[in-house]
Amino acid sequence: MDAFETLFEKAVPTPGGCTVHSHHSDPTFHKDKAVLIMIHGWPQSKYMFRYLIPTLSKTHRLLIPDLPGYGESTPSTKSDRLTVGTAILHAAVEIFESTSIIFLSHDRGARVSQHMASHWPSISPMFPQLTLVGACLMDIVPYKDQWEAFANPRISSGYFHWSFLARPEISTPMIQAYGGGRFAKDIILKTQGTNEAGRVSLAAGGAIERYAAYYERQSTIDAAAADYTAGANDDYQTQVEDMDSEDESKKIGVPTLVLYSMSNLGRGFPDMQAVWTKWLRKDVDLHCVGIGDGVGHYLPEEAPEKVLQAVQPWLAGFSTG
Repeated sequence: MDAFETLFEKAVPTPGGCTVHSHHSDPTFHKDKAVLIMIHGWPQSKYMFRYLIPTLSKTHRLLIPDLPGYGESTPSTKSDRLTVGTAILHAAVEIFESTSIIFLSHDRGARVSQHMASHWPSISPMFPQLTLVGACLMDIVPYKDQWEAFANPRISSGYFHWSFLARPEISTPMIQAYGGGRFAKDIILKTQGTNEAGRVSLAAGGAIERYAAYYERQSTIDAAAADYTAGANDDYQTQVEDMDSEDESKKIGVPTLVLYSMSNLGRGFPDMQAVWTKWLRKDVDLHCVGIGDGVGHYLPEEAPEKVLQAVQPWLAGFSTG
């Protein structure tokens, strides 16, 4: 059985102009535990969490949305992390009403989660029904650190799509000519790890073909371009201002777990603890776990068992998580 068949589906119109399509648990289950909001990255969809659902749904309620403009969700009017994150939280309130939440997200979804966690004091008044208690971020460093690392050509060449997609007037017609599905498939195949079992796991269930099919849609090509354009402009500038202000209220204030691929992100950032410490408030718990053995960027698909080995004991440490 497809893991998603054990969940409910709901499409929630949001004030940001998009309709967020999600799979979610029965809202009445595990009401003493936080809802895990699991947000995927580029160029994928919520299907990337298929291996985590059977285990995590035994102890927690899950909300697994497609990012606006990706998968089955429609595009929002703006693509900055605040607008996107707010849309997803509207879906959380619509489905679960009042609850504590923990972000458990990958890639672009983890960037949404970082922004929401960093700015929770200003966001929470919009969602008094929700209490943020933790954040698990997979295979990212903050925008500011990543953009600054591009001074190293070995790093920047591996992330060429950041600048490429942020110039949609050039990238969009080129992707159309190349083929959106072919572009997405080639990106995934070149970003996956060298671990053969991980490659098989990533591709299982026709996952790569699913993501490629979504990227054949013009709306997805446009949404991804808008996503990366925001990342090169508003989202980056917000982080620069946050760091320059030295305002502790604009740092993550909840326990944070960072999972990363040692052969992917870890090559450019060998001291992940040092990178992330400056983005958390003082005395907030930070735990960084590197996943090796040639596992690449797509941690929940290439190494779901190792992700669960790190996530489950971390979740067990929350009184409401």
